[in-house]
Amino acid sequence: MPLTKQGYRRPSEAELLAEEIANAKALFGDDLDTGELTIMGKSIRYRAYLRNKAEENAEALYHSFHASSARGEALDRLTPFAGISREPATYARHRIKIIGSPGGEVPMGFLVSTTPQGVLFYTIDDVVIGEDGATEVAVDCESPGIAGNLPVGSIDLIVNPDAAVDAIEHIARISDGEDAQGDTALRQDFTASLAGSGETTMEALRSAILRIPGVRGCDVIQNVRDAPYNGLPAHSYAVFVLAPEEQDQRIFGAIYDKGPMGIESVGDVETKIHDASGTPHIVRFSRIGQRDIFVKARVLVNNFFAMDSVAAITQNIIDRMNALASGAEVYLSLLNAAFAVDGVLDIPELLISGNGADYAAQNILCGPREVARTDAAKISIEVVRI
Repeated sequence: MPLTKQGYRRPSEAELLAEEIANAKALFGDDLDTGELTIMGKSIRYRAYLRNKAEENAEALYHSFHASSARGEALDRLTPFAGISREPATYARHRIKIIGSPGGEVPMGFLVSTTPQGVLFYTIDDVVIGEDGATEVAVDCESPGIAGNLPVGSIDLIVNPDAAVDAIEHIARISDGEDAQGDTALRQDFTASLAGSGETTMEALRSAILRIPGVRGCDVIQNVRDAPYNGLPAHSYAVFVLAPEEQDQRIFGAIYDKGPMGIESVGDVETKIHDASGTPHIVRFSRIGQRDIFVKARVLVNNFFAMDSVAAITQNIIDRMNALASGAEVYLSLLNAAFAVDGVLDIPELLISGNGADYAAQNILCGPREVARTDAAKISIEVVRI
């Protein structure tokens, strides 16, 4: 039976085939020819194939009930039990200059694009061209994720011509888009959230902050001594958060609600929160710095390497890198695991860099309040077929 006291054990296709052959010989005799070229043999193998697919689905269903093994939508359905959700993909935002007839009106939704890639952007506001024949407006990428993280100067094509518009100029990159949170990072948030289900503890505080949408990382340290230690005053704690600034107030609220009473919070960002009696309390935290990591690799592959395998490797690297906690070292061995896809024979070259210029086959150690992050634009994979 696949379901045992140790969990679900899916029989292999070879075991299923042997069972089907045994059943057929029990019905028709031991001298039955079950070779793969016979009609009976082909029928038996097709039944074994169908049973194997059914067993794969049953195994996936079994694992979908556990956060440690669920994937994709199955994992999303478990996250409400921990009070969290998957961070959705965000959209890149840029700024362009519109050049045209003074007084000309350009409506919201005016489409522009990049010439080689064809990445679409749209204006987010109605604008009027000024007396100097130009105006500026922000544009959002039509596609979520990192597809819109393009260098300044890339947006140069007008998609829907307007009589009032002569040309456009890409002048700034306001904010980058991010892909949806990967399964690995979401599982870590799930575990951390359950671990911090109490009140006024470090884990409860960290868990409450991780539940805030947009928060990508959180670390809490404390000093319970009577003297300064580890950069903290006596009897104090510090919260380090990786999150967009628009979530600052929710972070302050979580620190106020979950932080230990009577102990001072320290940090670079602060605000005042008034309690029920109107007494003000200063709440502080610090921001975690994001360190960009660049990856270059050369892989040797055979004919089993699929067309979309490069994208799979890239996503594996992103998931593993973006799941690292603050201060974690970026190990080459961690990235090696990302290349475990069909068709990869060897990785003769794997280099990483902290600045996009100096690459080396060595680990990168982030500072205690830095978090390593990467995206597809920072990953280059050369495929060599042999």
